[in-house]
Amino acid sequence: MSVTIPVVDLFAGPGGLGEGFSAFRTDKKAKTLFRIAISADMDPTAHATLRLRAFFRQFKDPEDVPSKYYQYLSGEIERAELENDPDLRKHWKAADAEARCLTLGEPEDNKDLGRRLRKILKGKKHWVLIGGPPCQAYSLVGRARNQGIAGYRPEDDHRHFLYREYLRIVRDFQPSVFVMENVKGILSSKVGGEMVFPKIVNDLTDPSNVRGGRRTGKRARYRLYSLSTGRSTGEAGSEKKFDPREFVIRSEEYGVPQRRHRVFILGVREDIAIDVPPKLSARLQPAPTVSDAIGDLEELRSGVSRGEDNDFPKGSYEHWAATVNDMGESLVGALSTHSACDLFVDDFRKVALEVRETLKR
Repeated sequence: MSVTIPVVDLFAGPGGLGEGFSAFRTDKKAKTLFRIAISADMDPTAHATLRLRAFFRQFKDPEDVPSKYYQYLSGEIERAELENDPDLRKHWKAADAEARCLTLGEPEDNKDLGRRLRKILKGKKHWVLIGGPPCQAYSLVGRARNQGIAGYRPEDDHRHFLYREYLRIVRDFQPSVFVMENVKGILSSKVGGEMVFPKIVNDLTDPSNVRGGRRTGKRARYRLYSLSTGRSTGEAGSEKKFDPREFVIRSEEYGVPQRRHRVFILGVREDIAIDVPPKLSARLQPAPTVSDAIGDLEELRSGVSRGEDNDFPKGSYEHWAATVNDMGESLVGALSTHSACDLFVDDFRKVALEVRETLKR
């Protein structure tokens, strides 16, 4: 392909899904088929990672990546030294245009995103929307926590409805293809006694029904595909006959050394013909182990948070050892004076002694 397809990544987190798209090639010598045009997340730490990766991708050849980038990653220099290099200003400017710290659902941030999308997508025939709306309200762990909150009502939790911000972009800008990812718990999540997932499938099939905002162009409908089976929801209403579990991808079945199960929905605009149903090819042999995947990497010592320490240089072995020792002694002190339950006070003291002996070794 001679055309690079722009990708818009919403609720991007630190950008894992975008990394897959931006790194994809048909072979090692081919150029990348996709380019991250915008990546957006509300979390400042996630945004910092998105921005740094956007900076890195400005360099097409690994040999062109400045040495300061690797010095920053290894802790040899501070971020400011990397950011303030006059030779790198244009690269940081491009990174700032790509990676945005936005809270979708907030009017001003919605306007900012809309302006940028209209500018970037102008004249583009095809583009891809990806992302995973926040999952705290859908995950089993998140739901268990919410049940412990006095007066918690799912229908009052705005996180249940953030997918509508994703849906609004689908409706208003009509991507050729979208990929929405979420936790498996979304399949069993309920709001007001009704299942959430069938509603999401219905909305994504015909996003023109979403209320509010700005509608552009003609009405667009989507076929939703299961990447595990290649089946499509087809016409509106057929999702009632579609098993939602078909949207679950089990990573260990595809060569990933991790049992991570996620829901992936692939949406394709109905005017786009697909000759072969999109289906992931399962790996026939057992998945590689963690050792297979990262066993040949250099061993790393755990780091410590940067902080003031006048006795030892930051990052030195002595700084690390002193920090661990201080924390260990704090634990020993807490265990030795614990009086919440007299039944276990002797056990706490035994553990305290074991911790102290371990610190000495």
